[in-house]
Amino acid sequence: MSSDNSTAVLDNDVAKKQLTRNVAIALETCVRCGLCADSCHYYLARPVPENIPAYRGEALRRLYRQISAPFWRRFRSKLHTATKTNLYPNSLAEMAFTSCTLCRRCVMNCPFGVDTALLMQTTRALATASGQAPEILVQLADTSIDRGENLELFRDFFIENISGLEEEVRQRTGDPGASIPIERKGADILFVALSGPHSIVPSAILFHYAKANWTLSLFEASNYGVFLGDMERAKRIAKRITDEAKRLEVKEVVIGECGHAYSTLRWEAPKWFGGAFPFRVRSIIEVMAEWI
Repeated sequence: MSSDNSTAVLDNDVAKKQLTRNVAIALETCVRCGLCADSCHYYLARPVPENIPAYRGEALRRLYRQISAPFWRRFRSKLHTATKTNLYPNSLAEMAFTSCTLCRRCVMNCPFGVDTALLMQTTRALATASGQAPEILVQLADTSIDRGENLELFRDFFIENISGLEEEVRQRTGDPGASIPIERKGADILFVALSGPHSIVPSAILFHYAKANWTLSLFEASNYGVFLGDMERAKRIAKRITDEAKRLEVKEVVIGECGHAYSTLRWEAPKWFGGAFPFRVRSIIEVMAEWI
């Protein structure tokens, strides 16, 4: 992506689905007071208008009104036919992906409780449908889905890598019996780590000292479908973990230290998949607090 003035054709079907009543309420509630600015780490690091949450919301509001406002539709119908196609500005996609992490700090500081993160997630969804999402995020999301659908192609490679990490756990604990169990049926905990040793090894050491009955997930916690605002991809990525938890009959799924991964599986996934799971979902932070 680049921050130029180019545009892409907006997927009107996706726009109608994404621009819900909740989004409309958030867009029309914001009074552009700017109190959200000081709560945004992007704005504090680089105080430019594009990094103010209210400014980003206003950019989406302009697009929303072009699509939904009856006066605009009537006015546009009188213009040349070339203007009848809704366009999605590249600058809006740029703001959604490069100046917001959906942390919701701005929501906590908004006197009206405007959910700017919802607006930015909607903006990302529109960008993804318009082909303006960062290519690396699209590739990561599709790779995650492929891994879930073709697990046999990945399992042996994953287990081989974990064997090397297991030796590191033994060295750091001084216990030759320390292990990183995989696909242990009936375990109390299915731990879903982030990608990489930095998330797996420290947690494995904690589980070892706590004498936890645990097993490591074959999948990573990060849900790149959520990053994209693409809920269809997000559901398919989350389903890998819920299916694994059911197959192994674990008591709970524990998510590594990743805010969006936890909130997705804890709050969104049950709505996607028809209600409460036969296991509970907790963050590794909650588990460590309980142990302490």
